[in-house]
Amino acid sequence: MESERPSFYAVLEAEIRYDKRLSSTAKIMYAELTALAKKDGYAWASNKYFADNFDISPSQVSRIMSQLSEIGYIKVFVTGNYMRKITLCKTVKGTQK
Repeated sequence: MESERPSFYAVLEAEIRYDKRLSSTAKIMYAELTALAKKDGYAWASNKYFADNFDISPSQVSRIMSQLSEIGYIKVFVTGNYMRKITLCKTVKGTQK
């Protein structure tokens, strides 16, 4: 249920915390992803979930997700039923492709 907020703690690794390519909002969104991924091993939240909870536009959420993916901090998969799964990368490269 997307209206639920996780009660798990969030993690913000130093490499991400000090990555100057990321905005403060992107860093907080990554931390939220760590909290959501604790339950199922992946985050399921939609752009609307992030937009509503962080008071930003869905298009800004999309840009941040793309940036986190391009840098290599997350991987986004779409399942057969068009559900998005976001996984955190085990090895954080920190280099842009």
